[in-house]
Amino acid sequence: MPELTTQTTPETAQGARAWLAQALDEGLRLQVLAPAQLLLHATPEVLAERLPRELMVKVFASAFSTGKLTPEGILAVAPPGTLVEHLPAPVLWAALRSTEVGQAADPGDGAPPPPKGPTPLRQWLGGALATGLERGLITADEVASKLPPSAWVSEVPPEIVAGLIGLGLSQPAWNAQVMLRLLEPRVIGEHVAPRLTWAIVDAAAARAFGLARTGGEAAAGGPAGAAPVAG
Repeated sequence: MPELTTQTTPETAQGARAWLAQALDEGLRLQVLAPAQLLLHATPEVLAERLPRELMVKVFASAFSTGKLTPEGILAVAPPGTLVEHLPAPVLWAALRSTEVGQAADPGDGAPPPPKGPTPLRQWLGGALATGLERGLITADEVASKLPPSAWVSEVPPEIVAGLIGLGLSQPAWNAQVMLRLLEPRVIGEHVAPRLTWAIVDAAAARAFGLARTGGEAAAGGPAGAAPVAG
């Protein structure tokens, strides 16, 4: 199984693996991650060493039945949920870092911002953020810390800002949990700069899987005081 940080509990480790499997599944579904890209990192050597023999038998049996061995054929036998059970998590997350999702962390000088709305890139980011929050790998306070008002007030639709004002006036206190009632992950994904959303998601993966952080985290203000995937 993938090695998580030594401080993780069985519950958080299981949640982190499920989050990773869903991130890969969604990447493939939305076509921000291609099967061939995934297998550039989950190399033949890694697959041969890590996958159970019975799965490799099925991979070759499928290849004989179709007349070719393809990345799509391998993933049909060993989908992301299976890969996450057997391959190191850093290998699989590196595949996501190599896609347009990871490249959103460093778009380059003068690069135009990606279009807003439910594009595949932005859908993936919003979904990964939502699932990370649900599984406790990302906290509301971390989101608020890395997405200050200056990062989203002028980016999200005016009705979201108006709704937040009304919501805040109706509450006895203002905090990150209140903010995320309306500034939800889908809205963040579709409207906020992708490099900022990716930095939150990638930092969560770095904590969960013991990875080196990418430059995108610096863009979002560096590590925040989120609860690590630890026990």
